[in-house]
Amino acid sequence: MASKVAQSSTDGNKKRKTIKAQSPDEAAYQLFRIREKCILAAINLNTVGKFHDTIKPAHQEFIKKQHMFFVATAPLDAKGHVNVSPKGLDCFRVLSEHTVAYMDLISSGNETSAHTLENGRITIMFCSYQGAPNI
Repeated sequence: MASKVAQSSTDGNKKRKTIKAQSPDEAAYQLFRIREKCILAAINLNTVGKFHDTIKPAHQEFIKKQHMFFVATAPLDAKGHVNVSPKGLDCFRVLSEHTVAYMDLISSGNETSAHTLENGRITIMFCSYQGAPNI
């Protein structure tokens, strides 16, 4: 049985955890899951970005200026694949402070549709290529 030691930290203190795995692939997967939990913990501590209950007018103005955005979805199954797709061509609209829409003009959108039908989760990220970032 293979074993690896993982070091992870969300608050600056290193913690050691021994991974017991049947194969290197399984060990790598377990290390990935530990890293993912650390990242989620950091996000929950609001160290990466801010969360808003509504889309504010300032957000709408920022969104209008962006030429590109990314859509990310994932299935509930931990062994499933994350789908991240770049989008553009002025196809994104803010419909209200709680509702947005975009037209999937280039790709089939099959995986994105399957994931959102399964669990309703979708992440949309806009990239600012000019001016100040809005994280």
